[in-house]
Amino acid sequence: MSEKKLLNKLSSQLSNLVVFSKNTIIYFEPNIRFYYYSKQIKGTASIDSFKKDRSNEQVNFEKISQQKLSNYLLNFVNTLSKQLPAEDLNVMNHNINNLKIIQNGISSLALKCCGISQVYSNSLNTIVSNTSNDKTSDIYHELFHMASSEKSDDKNKVYSGFSQEDSQSKEIGRGLTEGYTELLRERYFPQDKYYFSNSYKYVLTYAQRIEQIVGKEKMTSLYLNHNLSGLIAELEKYSSKDEILSFINNTDYIILDRVGNFTGAIGREKYIKSNFSKTNDFLISTYANKVSQEDISQEDKIAKVNYYKDSLNDSQKNINYRYEYIDKNKDYTANLTKENDINKGRTL
Repeated sequence: MSEKKLLNKLSSQLSNLVVFSKNTIIYFEPNIRFYYYSKQIKGTASIDSFKKDRSNEQVNFEKISQQKLSNYLLNFVNTLSKQLPAEDLNVMNHNINNLKIIQNGISSLALKCCGISQVYSNSLNTIVSNTSNDKTSDIYHELFHMASSEKSDDKNKVYSGFSQEDSQSKEIGRGLTEGYTELLRERYFPQDKYYFSNSYKYVLTYAQRIEQIVGKEKMTSLYLNHNLSGLIAELEKYSSKDEILSFINNTDYIILDRVGNFTGAIGREKYIKSNFSKTNDFLISTYANKVSQEDISQEDKIAKVNYYKDSLNDSQKNINYRYEYIDKNKDYTANLTKENDINKGRTL
């Protein structure tokens, strides 16, 4: 793989550009970071499923022990192998055996200039690091991306966690993917400090709340098997597909906004407030629909929904750039005794 090809892949993350048009904004922070195109121009990737049978692949420990940053790679593999089912680590086994790490060159220098330790290219299965030795930081976040990413057979689409991106750079699910990636990093490697941890706090909170609905083991498995379709199917038990897709798209916009802190962008304030409000409403409403189906007392149902709502609000109080957009006048417990619309017309 040429340095030029890698730089082309990283160019969308390492450019200082600001562009305004009638329908979209490329957000910009003068000091660095990233620029992003609105989905109004790029569009959203279509959602499908892709999985290759890699059940026979095992980690080649001898090979990765000779790899750059091998101490981190081995610790990552050993930690996940001890705590997660083997069937959820097939993608990791394949990718880590074929992982390329670049520590020198133009691409490494570009990261260093931006103050970023490393980045993973899921389309090239490559980690670019700005360090030239075996000591680094925030690599485990990138390794979770490595463990959950795969290209389609025709190489026209990349599946990574809960995100999908096609050859036209149309993407969906990045926000939820980054949030859950950082949640897993905190859960399994709390000692590691990720560069964008503060920027990812909102989407991490949303990923946590989705996990409460879906279940920890189920959601981790769906993530590691890059199964966005499976996640949507789980959420459809408690919400409509249109509402789920709207939620996913809203979290995509939020991650773009939070990473750059684009406070000066035209129309940004009104737009981002609307996204936060809709996202919070989806989470609480969906959780309430889940609780309404549980075989517990009415009092317990009300208590669980109110606790979920309050804890979501409290978690956002601790984040910089706080947006308090939970509708305090909406009673999310009002329909707990009634049959949910989402279940009407369904048969067993």
